[in-house]
Amino acid sequence: KKNFEFKHLIVLVFLCMAIFGFIENMKGTLIPSIRLQFGVDYSAIGMMLLVSSLGYLFATLISGLAADKLGKKAILIFGFLVLIAATALFYKANSFPMTVVLLLMVSTGFGCIEVAVNSLGAQIFVRSAAVMMNMTHLFFGLGSSISPKFAGSMLARNLPWNHVYTLTLAILIPGLIYLVFLRFPETPEEENNIKLPIAQMLRDKKIWLIMGTLGFCTVAETGMANWLVNFLQEVRGMSVDQSSLYMTFFFTAFMLGRLVGGHIAERIGYIKI
Repeated sequence: KKNFEFKHLIVLVFLCMAIFGFIENMKGTLIPSIRLQFGVDYSAIGMMLLVSSLGYLFATLISGLAADKLGKKAILIFGFLVLIAATALFYKANSFPMTVVLLLMVSTGFGCIEVAVNSLGAQIFVRSAAVMMNMTHLFFGLGSSISPKFAGSMLARNLPWNHVYTLTLAILIPGLIYLVFLRFPETPEEENNIKLPIAQMLRDKKIWLIMGTLGFCTVAETGMANWLVNFLQEVRGMSVDQSSLYMTFFFTAFMLGRLVGGHIAERIGYIKI
């Protein structure tokens, strides 16, 4: 029975990351339509993306602390509920401020989900941790690869951009139902007891290496995800279908990197890679 539940938890981790990648990376394909509908400039779009990023940042900080008290499952359920509420309300998104608020809700939901999923993955992926965690983020890449082409195809069929978000309820609601019926493993007591002071952690050079590396990677990834489609349409004169296909190529390469990266890390060591 434990083995059966273990397999379902692995499916949940992969499913959550695929949904995360799919919904999060539709945004770049939809930005030109958002800008056109509301007649806003690039500064306003930049502010919208900043608010979205801050929501994600705040959620990851708070949900990490809340997970210790409420458990990973509760944080995951909360994240899904926020996402479902936001994507349902997108159907009536008829102003730019409302769009900003809804994207803030989406990023907040994803912040909760990522913290819980990464924590759960670290708990259940005991063997070949690097390979399995890279597989987890491979599914993020898979969802991200499908997302731009899907959004571009919907726009090419003259579906309003906000309705594209609402369509994602078709994967969010089944995902929540699947989650609700799963039983999560208890957090080991020793894991709860490991509480290093922030000042002590910040004296560790490896912590700065990790933060710096993740920071640069995130800038490269999110910058491309948010602005490539708009650039290709406005500067290169490409169609929605063409520009979204290039975004799909980017995330396919990202996914392939995830696929082989874990195996390389296991062979040559985490710090070397």
